[in-house]
Amino acid sequence: MSLQQIYFDHLKSSGYFVIQNYYSYNPDSCGVYLISDSEGSEYYAKFYRDKLTLFNNYYVTWQEQKEKIKIMENLGFCPKIKELIDIDQSRGILINHKFGVEYTNLMADSTRLAVTKAIGKLHSYGYIHGDLHCGNILVDSECNVKFVDFDDCFHESDERQRINYGNSYYAHDLETAKTREYVFDCF
Repeated sequence: MSLQQIYFDHLKSSGYFVIQNYYSYNPDSCGVYLISDSEGSEYYAKFYRDKLTLFNNYYVTWQEQKEKIKIMENLGFCPKIKELIDIDQSRGILINHKFGVEYTNLMADSTRLAVTKAIGKLHSYGYIHGDLHCGNILVDSECNVKFVDFDDCFHESDERQRINYGNSYYAHDLETAKTREYVFDCF
């Protein structure tokens, strides 16, 4: 049974139905899915598992990721959490309320400014997203900004990340945003 099928089965047993594969390339990867509950309300589900960080220098657990997600919600940086589901100690599902639309570099200057300010605010709390690109930035019609996909997010005090970023870890968010396959040009 594929990893994806394990997650799907767990969603179904929790009362959710997968509507669309929103972002996942293969059945053995974690991904993002549009789901609904029995009343037809739609949510996003992101599948998490213990994994190596972006630069593979240390292992980040589902439990650590869960704590980061809760912190980001409390600080107002991620869409409201509906539910965090533990499959086991090393895997889980985050279910978020739908929020806004994915950012594109074709949006108005006011939207780009709102995104820039939100990134600055995230950094002012000492957090670095670590995987910032248009697909991980959501904007609503009133230019409110939220971030998603906190797998590689970390606090500046996390010594494990100094190997990757040295003293330029804030610059990493800016450079990643500019060089990902989604061109992000608000800086």
